Amino acid sequence: MKALKAITISIISLASLGGGFELNRLLTDNYLEENDVEWESVWILGEGQQNICSISHRKEGVKNNIDDRGQITRNCFTSWAQNLKKNKENSGAEWIVRARSEDSVLGILGTETFYEDFFDKRREEASVSDSSNDDSGKITFQDLKEKCDYKEKTDKDSWIHIKCSKPQTTS
Repeated sequence: MKALKAITISIISLASLGGGFELNRLLTDNYLEENDVEWESVWILGEGQQNICSISHRKEGVKNNIDDRGQITRNCFTSWAQNLKKNKENSGAEWIVRARSEDSVLGILGTETFYEDFFDKRREEASVSDSSNDDSGKITFQDLKEKCDYKEKTDKDSWIHIKCSKPQTTS
């Protein structure tokens, strides 16, 4: 009898948890299908209490969580982005990206407005050394590999991961 009671409670608990997830998925706009995400970009600013998120979704297009006034209007779009934590050792901003391909990473660079803060020195050097080249001010894929923690996708993980940290500057 006790075994039957334990099994019943376990089944009800599992059904409730799974059902709650499905219900949340249907009732809120916070859920996007993971398989349709091409890339995702998260800025962790200050103490990490609020994150600025951008996502490229095959069905929804490019979305972000800030409004026209620059205010954060909602949580991030996927559980991956919502669960990112700020590195305790770094008091500056962190930019964390995941993408399906190198082309997707280049797509991120075309839509992000904040990333150039991480590469100010590099851009100044490039524009001084080669002012005749129109691409001298652009951040390249190689710049990301050199300046950031870059992880290629593997058989177990189908994402390219990039994490850039900028130390806090005191002025």
